[in-house]
Amino acid sequence: MSVFLIDFENVHSPGLSGIDKLSEKDTVYIFYSANSDSLSFQAHQAIMASNADIHYMSVSSGMKNALDFQLDSFLGYLVAVSPDRSFVIISADNGYSSVKGFWSKNADIQIRILPSVGRYFKGEDITVPQIFQESLQTKPVSESNNETKTDDLCADSTAEPSDTVSPEIKKLMDIFSSQKISKDIRNNIIKLAKSSTDKQQFYTGMTKSFGMEKGLHLYKLLRPEYANIKKLPKSFTKNN
Repeated sequence: MSVFLIDFENVHSPGLSGIDKLSEKDTVYIFYSANSDSLSFQAHQAIMASNADIHYMSVSSGMKNALDFQLDSFLGYLVAVSPDRSFVIISADNGYSSVKGFWSKNADIQIRILPSVGRYFKGEDITVPQIFQESLQTKPVSESNNETKTDDLCADSTAEPSDTVSPEIKKLMDIFSSQKISKDIRNNIIKLAKSSTDKQQFYTGMTKSFGMEKGLHLYKLLRPEYANIKKLPKSFTKNN
């Protein structure tokens, strides 16, 4: 389920090599301008054979790097509406490395930059730097007026023996406790998860409720536990 943004002005028809191997779950945006508006017959055949959802993005090239700027802007929009998808820029332009670095550092969004679609299938995954992963695990969430101690978060949970708590709930409690998240905020997070239909909607609710920086931090932290949060019983918010 990947999104490909193709700088056709840079890679031309060879950059589309391998597009016929994409599935119906993949989406492709081909950015082209008057300077690069012709396809080779082979590239045309590959596009016709592809199961991907393909869109053609015509770009006005009135200034230098106009296509690059518009591709970058559209990428930002896609990241906002679909943060859980994998993003791939098809280009040989090293300038896009700064875009990749920005999203990796500030939002834990993985972006690959490849010279052709076919290179996507060679397993050249780009991972988020370890130092950033560690910061997500250790950075506490600041609360101006309602910081709650770890012991207070779990005070009511002592009513039940620890061996009756499922591993999933225990893991969630550990996350909430380590981040010093108050009961009110925790219950709001649970409410947002339960009322959402998917992770994208959960992400939107989190950033609207807590602001972009804090909401994104909490979302990234809890995204792996999204399914477990939705399964929590109603009694959880009252008894813990």
